[in-house]
Amino acid sequence: MAKIQKMNKLERIWCIFILDESGSMFIRKQDTITAFNTILQEQRKYNDIDATLIKFSDYVKIPEMTSLNNLNDLSNSNYSPAGNTALYKAIYDGITSIENELRLTKTNIYPKDVLFFIFSDGEENASGPEYPKSKIQEKIKEMETKYDWKFQFNGMELGYQEGINLGIKNTINTQSMEDYRGAVSYSITKSRGN
Repeated sequence: MAKIQKMNKLERIWCIFILDESGSMFIRKQDTITAFNTILQEQRKYNDIDATLIKFSDYVKIPEMTSLNNLNDLSNSNYSPAGNTALYKAIYDGITSIENELRLTKTNIYPKDVLFFIFSDGEENASGPEYPKSKIQEKIKEMETKYDWKFQFNGMELGYQEGINLGIKNTINTQSMEDYRGAVSYSITKSRGN
C-alpha cells in the first residue's frame, strides 16, 4: 500500500463527523439537528474545512469528502434515528476510508489537520466479530502516531465509557447536544490557530 503523502500541506482542515443515528438518539433528534447545523453555520464562514459526515446505526454509510459549504444540513428527512449501534464499524471503516482517499489523491497535498469527531450516546452492539475493540484501538493509535490525526469522542450516557474504553485521550462526557457543539467548535478553532 502506498504511504500517505504529507508534503505540501494545505491550510485546510478535514473534519470527519461520525454521528450516532441509532434508536436511542430519537429522543434527542431535534437537539442533534440543531447542534450539528449550528456547527456548520459557525464554521462555513471560514471556508477552510473539507468534511465527511458518517451516520451510523445498524448500517454505516461513508460518503465522499466535500467542502463544508457543500455538506447538507441535517433535517428530519436525512437524520432518522433507528436501530442498533455499529459504533466500532463506523470508526474503523471511517478511518480506513479517509486513509485510502488520502493515499489515492493524485497530488501531493495533505490537509493541515485531520480531525475525527465521534458522537454516541450508547454502547457498541452491532458491528460484529470482525470489529473487536482491540482492532479499533490499534487503528486509532496508528493514525495518531503516524499522521498526527486527532480524535475527539463526545459521549453521552453509556457512550462516554466507550470513548474511554477505546483509549481516545480526548473523550468528553457530554451532557447535552449544546456541549457537543461547543466542544467541536472549540477543537476546530484550536486547529485553525484562532
